[in-house]
Amino acid sequence: MQDYAKRCITKSRVAPEDLPGRTGFWGLDVLQMGYPHPTNGEKESAMSAHEVDLNPTICRRLLITYLIERLSRPNNPALEEATGWPRRTIQDVIAKGLPGHGTRVEFVQQGVRNNDGYYALKDWGSIDRNWVCAHLADIVRVLDVAPEQIPAPE
Repeated sequence: MQDYAKRCITKSRVAPEDLPGRTGFWGLDVLQMGYPHPTNGEKESAMSAHEVDLNPTICRRLLITYLIERLSRPNNPALEEATGWPRRTIQDVIAKGLPGHGTRVEFVQQGVRNNDGYYALKDWGSIDRNWVCAHLADIVRVLDVAPEQIPAPE
């Protein structure tokens, strides 16, 4: 554990020789209190610390992309029902958020009215589909979306 602490201290520009005998914020007692780090073997603690790092804005983009791929007819009403978000939020994510990641979504027109149709995902862009599927529960939790409304990954 001391080696790990020394590496952390070194990266933060505190001299490693200052570590032994120190307590408080950078001292070993902080690491021994159960804060997650790779050497303590507590995967759940490390995972919960990682979950905090998920940005809700990015999570909205990830979830909308995932839903467009997984829903049978991903139009605005279907996406509103799955997420509980307002129509405008969904439209903004699709029109403004996703193109910034290189994600291509097209609207497939069906019928005579402008809103008759559905979205089709053409390219995930810089978004890693496998990562989204593996972390879907965390994404849904961060966004406070009802998990039963989200289709499970294949």
